[in-house]
Amino acid sequence: MAYKVPTSGQDRRKEYYRRKAVERSAKYDNQWANFSKNYRKSHPFCVECLKLGIHNTSHLQVDHIIPLEKRPDLKYEDTNLQVLCRRPWCRGYFSFMSFKENL
Repeated sequence: MAYKVPTSGQDRRKEYYRRKAVERSAKYDNQWANFSKNYRKSHPFCVECLKLGIHNTSHLQVDHIIPLEKRPDLKYEDTNLQVLCRRPWCRGYFSFMSFKENL
């Protein structure tokens, strides 16, 4: 069966997000899910919220300080990990700074 080139904007977006999901599943497998869960148990607070005196334990994600795209060998290295929440001043700030560095 031949590959159909997406023509409409909606089809292109669907294809883009499908490809991103495939790439993401290659990086973040079941081993990472288990590791991340255990890391969040041992580090139960967002590090940026703690700096503000807030003990936030909701919507936590393990973040790579040096992105995986630059250093995939540091994926499971404790010194390259931090726990952040999804609040704009935590996760959003670091995402913006890493985006800014790549400009």
